[in-house]
Amino acid sequence: MRTRIALLAALCLLGSADIAGASATYVTFDPPGSVNTVAFQINAVGTVGGIYQDSSGVQHGFVRTSDGTITTFDPKGSTGTYGYNMNDNGVIDGDWTDASGVWHGFVRAADGTITTFDPKGSNYTEPEGVNAKGIIVGTYGTSTEYHGFMRSASGKITTIDVSGSVSTYLFGINKTGTISGSWDDPDGQQTHGFVRGPDGTVTTFDPSGSIYVSAPRINDNGVIAGTYYDSQNVGHAFVRDASGTITAFDPSGSIDTRIHGVNNKGVISGRYEDAKSHIHGFIRSATGKITSYEYPNAGDTWDEDINASGATTGYYQKSLTGKTHGYIRTK
Repeated sequence: MRTRIALLAALCLLGSADIAGASATYVTFDPPGSVNTVAFQINAVGTVGGIYQDSSGVQHGFVRTSDGTITTFDPKGSTGTYGYNMNDNGVIDGDWTDASGVWHGFVRAADGTITTFDPKGSNYTEPEGVNAKGIIVGTYGTSTEYHGFMRSASGKITTIDVSGSVSTYLFGINKTGTISGSWDDPDGQQTHGFVRGPDGTVTTFDPSGSIYVSAPRINDNGVIAGTYYDSQNVGHAFVRDASGTITAFDPSGSIDTRIHGVNNKGVISGRYEDAKSHIHGFIRSATGKITSYEYPNAGDTWDEDINASGATTGYYQKSLTGKTHGYIRTK
């Protein structure tokens, strides 16, 4: 995850045909000084957040507003900054590493104010999701295990562990405070998915045939979208509706599928690898229709997130040895 890295010598607006034949519009961008750009999230107003790598190999955070303005940022003392998630108010969470190589959490307010934090006892902090109220969930590590945490908008941090787990990982939180995540069983043979209600009730789940479940996204209706890995370590996509019904799927031609976004309409975004080792983006409608796409003339396209209107963001490269650039795709 930390090797994904690239944004603004020029800003281009293109029209093209997707793989499925429908036209789409693309915007490409890079922050000043970027040699590799990765866009991770896009919110309802079209603000994009992510990271870029400079010529010295150092990662920095950035935020790009819908008018194209790009602002870069780093917590004080950071030797590497990774902004992962953003809510519709422009609040970004992520982590950063200090000169000793220790990872800490941060939250960046819409006005640019950055606050760093760590759960008590943490030697590794990784925020993962932030909801409309500014509540952050994520994972922190000790010398022996991993725990989930929830940080309130006022800064109070609560540890959350699934009963019976040896490690717990929190990924997503919606406006009601419902959380999605994963946990390791004691024998170390399987990682399960779970959903935790606002009252603390935990329900675990596993798609059929799964060995490892990653449940990174949950929308405000309680729909969870994620990835599971089978016994051959092949990734497949799944969606779990609010009633608990799980549907597994893969785009046609996929040999490995990853999910990264789901909006409140139940539209899912992700990426997949084909038999020729090319990476494509895709969108799956709430009814199950899958549309594959790639950035025009790109060698590989990595889809990372989808917003309320169906715009997606991610990054692409022209060739395996080329730089990566951020993009926004709209219909």
